[in-house]
Amino acid sequence: MCPGSLVLAFYGAIVLSIFNTCEFSHRARGRFRDLPEKIAQCVMMAANGQIKAEREMGRMDNRSSAGDEAPAEPLNISSDSATASGTSETPFVGERIRELRHRQGLSQRELGRRCGVTNGMISLIEQNKTSPSVALLKKVLSGFPMSLADFFAGVDEGESPPVFFAAHQLKVMDNGTIRFRQLGDHLKGRAMQIMNETYPPGSDTGETMLTHEAEEGGFVIRGRIEITVGHQCTVLGPGDGYYFDSRLPHRFRNIGDETCELVSACSPPSF
Repeated sequence: MCPGSLVLAFYGAIVLSIFNTCEFSHRARGRFRDLPEKIAQCVMMAANGQIKAEREMGRMDNRSSAGDEAPAEPLNISSDSATASGTSETPFVGERIRELRHRQGLSQRELGRRCGVTNGMISLIEQNKTSPSVALLKKVLSGFPMSLADFFAGVDEGESPPVFFAAHQLKVMDNGTIRFRQLGDHLKGRAMQIMNETYPPGSDTGETMLTHEAEEGGFVIRGRIEITVGHQCTVLGPGDGYYFDSRLPHRFRNIGDETCELVSACSPPSF
């Protein structure tokens, strides 16, 4: 019983004692004869309320201790973190992350602690209920750690790397909006990463700037792209190019109404 109920019961006992021992007039007794029953009712109501509250707290504790596979806190999904579409446009991304996590024996909570992403967001990604932005996916992969290129690669390490590639042999990396077509399926032991990048209108690598250990450069083939490197920002068009230290925070954003396509190189492969 809660402290409030005990206090009420204590005072109720005092009133009952007074009622039974004091000389009340017949009229006074008539006025107060329902008092003991009402006090008892109040005590029972308070006790029942406490029991219900304790049961509800027990249910909440059970839910919170059931495991870390479910979101542990409310999520605020913005365009920088993920596409809140209800279902992922790239379901293999969630399946692949879950596979890697299980292979390394990590819980969603531990992976979230390593990469700085809430375990609730990781749960949504694994369940294919949201499509992560490029920046968010790269952040999640840092918890393993793994590059985007290695994440999307799936060839046997014992295979001899090919020299020539048909168009259909390029490795496609897609987050549902931005599309990267990489020359070569597996980059382990290679010194360069070459990609054909496609940015639909309005697409964005994310407000969280990208950083990785490399140098990168490229040329715009068609369309226009806004590129931010550190505190510098410019819009490039067909024939324009860029080159910078990838350790500087950077971001790519298509602010036009035409799809932008560019060819880039990154050395060493770390994107």
